Amino acid sequence: MQIAPGRRVALNGVEWTVDDVHGQLGRLVLVDDDGRAETRSFRWLINHADLRLLPAVESGRPPPVARQPRTLADLTKDQLERARLRAAHVLEAETGFREGHPARALPGEPRPAYDPDRTTLTQRRYAKAAEIEAMPRPEAVRCGLQHLSYRTLVRLSGLAGDSLLLACADGRWTRRRSGHRTITKEVREAIFAVKAECGPRARLSRVPSTG
Repeated sequence: MQIAPGRRVALNGVEWTVDDVHGQLGRLVLVDDDGRAETRSFRWLINHADLRLLPAVESGRPPPVARQPRTLADLTKDQLERARLRAAHVLEAETGFREGHPARALPGEPRPAYDPDRTTLTQRRYAKAAEIEAMPRPEAVRCGLQHLSYRTLVRLSGLAGDSLLLACADGRWTRRRSGHRTITKEVREAIFAVKAECGPRARLSRVPSTG
């Protein structure tokens, strides 16, 4: 594989162009079709599990346009509540408590399948995935839980607060806005993970880069 400016690649179904190469540092700059840039190592790119080579950039193609990141302010009240519900399920699997800490335990918590004193983290994640799988499909879809699988729970681990809510919010709910972008690396990776878990029908396009 030749790593040179202009090389087009697809990573997890998202198309990027190699914008610059720093051979002495073993790094390169990737830019997506909306102008968002990421600096990665050659090793990371070559060993990526879902890497596809694409044709070179077409000449005369207009330059990408920057976008401002989606934020919680872009969600309606109902959409924010759905994101909070999804985050509560993630936190229950991670900690045994929907608020994320025993000091904020809700009535009946911890439930037997999520008791951190009697279960492992892996057991709680599998229990949560089974709980969601057993939920009636219309209810799961209405609550935005239909794609909350074991792998998604693993990929969302480590996030909290607004970062977790942003990762749990469906990208199709939010509008696009122009301007400067700021978003953490952890949120970006979680969004891509959820997008990959949801499959091709749940398109999360134009995910902003880290700021």
